[in-house]
Amino acid sequence: MGARLDGVTQRIQTAVTMMKVTMSMKGVVKGMDRAMASMNLVQVCGAAVHVALIMTLHCAFSWGTAGGAT
Repeated sequence: MGARLDGVTQRIQTAVTMMKVTMSMKGVVKGMDRAMASMNLVQVCGAAVHVALIMTLHCAFSWGTAGGAT
């Protein structure tokens, strides 16, 4: 029973994290749209770096979660 509870807990935690990533990505995409509209390449590059950071953190979290699941 405890193992099942742990599995459910991990799935819920992953879902919450994915919601946070989605919200962050929405903000980044809006920022990229504004930067592209003004053709400000510094802003575009900054947003791209932010996307890379978000994805790196998400992948690190996913691997950590998957490694702990049974």
